[in-house]
Amino acid sequence: MNQLNQRLILCDLDHLLLGADGNLTQVVRDVLQLFVRRGGRFTVFSQRTPRAVRSILGSVRLNAPALVCGGAMAYHFADGTSQTLCSFAGQDADLFTRLPEAAGVGVALQMTDGTTRVLRMSEALERHLRQEWTPYLLANAADIKGEEVLRVLLYQDSKAVPMISLLEQPTTKTSPVSRWAASSNSSVALRAWAVSSESSIINLLDTFYFVGGNENTKTLPPFC
Repeated sequence: MNQLNQRLILCDLDHLLLGADGNLTQVVRDVLQLFVRRGGRFTVFSQRTPRAVRSILGSVRLNAPALVCGGAMAYHFADGTSQTLCSFAGQDADLFTRLPEAAGVGVALQMTDGTTRVLRMSEALERHLRQEWTPYLLANAADIKGEEVLRVLLYQDSKAVPMISLLEQPTTKTSPVSRWAASSNSSVALRAWAVSSESSIINLLDTFYFVGGNENTKTLPPFC
């Protein structure tokens, strides 16, 4: 009996699988391809967009939906379909025009169609987009609809820029974007306050795949 097909392995692509150059090493690539060929079920979690994840994976095949854009979207590379797990749908129409402004702070939006829209560019944001091979479009905040946005990304050029204090100003403190997480020393990701993506991710994976071989016993797959 093939024990591999009874487990779904979800790995953190950004911090676990990539080498120093930001790519999969050949050894990791070979191991993953062998695991899948022998019946293993494998997918990844990433802060990146579907297109950026696909560029990194190359020939490595996923046989479960990838959790991209920080878990805000489940994307199935096999057929190009996706499911939004977290968005700003139903929020104030002027929400994105009220995001804090400061010199040296860039603002980008990860969209439900898989694209990235830039509202304000900074050197740090431009460097991030270039390093992750992420194409983008310039956009006007007034033209953005909440239901089209998965996450808001802020990148600062200098650690001296008080980005965290900006997020605590009344314009954002009382808004649905006040649930934020520091992705690194120079970036912050914002998502809708009312949404808990963790439960959505668990339910999605649980719906797609059984882990015990028994449809009456559904459990969360192991995370790498």
